[in-house]
Amino acid sequence: LAKAEMKHDDPFLPLVPDEPVPERSSGLRANRYGLDSWGKAFNARQTLALSAFVRAIHEAYDAILLESGDKAEAQAIALYLSLSLSRLVLITSELSVWHNGRNTIQRATAGHKLPMVWDYAEMNPISGLPGSWTNIAAWALESVRQLSQSPQEPVTVHWGDATKLPFDDDSFDAVLTDPPYYDSVSYSDLSDMQYVWLHRALGDILPEYFP
Repeated sequence: LAKAEMKHDDPFLPLVPDEPVPERSSGLRANRYGLDSWGKAFNARQTLALSAFVRAIHEAYDAILLESGDKAEAQAIALYLSLSLSRLVLITSELSVWHNGRNTIQRATAGHKLPMVWDYAEMNPISGLPGSWTNIAAWALESVRQLSQSPQEPVTVHWGDATKLPFDDDSFDAVLTDPPYYDSVSYSDLSDMQYVWLHRALGDILPEYFP
């Protein structure tokens, strides 16, 4: 990891994420035990592995762009690869624990919170076993395949009270609602654990989404 940091030449984003963990958040508990930056959620081996996958996404983007010249295609594939990276982050940290019932590693943010743990489980990310990159990529690929078969009509998003929908009766086959968590689930704070790595993987590829 030290050698990789010496070779790292990004003047804005260090190899090890130094973005601060929120001091006050209903979903975060580990920050009370010294986790004041997201890089501290990963040991050196995990950080090196995740940074290698970030580099591989950059290399894949450059190779596709060089071969096809299609920037949109290269961006799309980099984004799909980053779906796997995003999930890998949650099970490749010092806050990921073993799930006895499923006999696999449980993601760090299970239960809509990020608690302090006193022991953690660690998977070899290139083993091909559950929790590894190839296993996660297969899951992500199937998700992309299913989503690609959905209707292509433009989507209109409305924000309002689910008890007073501004639509005529029988307008929909189904209405799906999310419970009103308010601030009991700190989605934004919890997602920062993945965002710092996605920023490194896609910041130069999709800069409009990473100001």
